[in-house]
Amino acid sequence: MLGRLKENRPEFITSRKLVEIREGEIVLEHVKSGRRITRQADAVVLPVGVKSDDLQAREIKKRFPRVLVIGDARQPGRIHNAVRDGFDTTWNL
Repeated sequence: MLGRLKENRPEFITSRKLVEIREGEIVLEHVKSGRRITRQADAVVLPVGVKSDDLQAREIKKRFPRVLVIGDARQPGRIHNAVRDGFDTTWNL
């Protein structure tokens, strides 16, 4: 995806939080100083991190003695990792 993205010569902006998207522009806030700036923009690509969310599994574990957590609830990854994790977990039951 980065290769396709680079064809359009994007500007990578770090240490800023996207506050607002308006018609033809974006509002950014510096993460440390809080200072806001407005920039012209034709498009916005927002890469975001991922983290596991096992809240439901923890709630279920309160009522059931054996709960197996798979996929992104166990560890963030790609879809093929989650499918494989589900298969392996089921196979080993």
